Amino acid sequence: MVPALIEGLQAVPEWRGRQGMRYPLPGVLALVCLALLSGCNHVREIARWGQERRWRLSRRLGFKPGRMPSEASLRRVLAGVDAAVLAAQLQAWVEAVMAGLGKEVRQVAVDGKHLRGSALEGHTHAVVNALAQPLGVVLGQATIPAGDSEQGAMAALLEALVLEDRVVSMDALHTQRETATGVREKKAIT
Repeated sequence: MVPALIEGLQAVPEWRGRQGMRYPLPGVLALVCLALLSGCNHVREIARWGQERRWRLSRRLGFKPGRMPSEASLRRVLAGVDAAVLAAQLQAWVEAVMAGLGKEVRQVAVDGKHLRGSALEGHTHAVVNALAQPLGVVLGQATIPAGDSEQGAMAALLEALVLEDRVVSMDALHTQRETATGVREKKAIT
């Protein structure tokens, strides 16, 4: 069985006090995820997207009927979220979805990317991603340190991934003994 996104977000720790808390954290985070998946790229767009769908989504997200968080509420919640914990919970949810789908999802593609618009002091932010191809979902990500190559971040990415019984594809750049050993140790299909 495939778990609902909101169930996967239940384990993100709540840091807000009970006073003034109108919207449950898993519902707010699910709203943000859904809006991002729908193409919203700014908090203002996320708030507008939620308001346009408030009657259909409010109860499903655990909110009072017809109520959705404002842009200011979304900003406060997002500012307090531990990004590493949220990323770990989303990754665990994606793994649960993949497990629920069974053997249908076996292909994992690994590739490095330079992120547009991220240039700081002459260096663009670069990452290595692992993507579950049939789902189009990122399973894991590792930052490439400034002045380093994708190979430097590959070990960290492999450490975080579940690769057992999955077919892994990557650039020729990663045809290195250390990478091959790491993939085989994770029991990927070779």
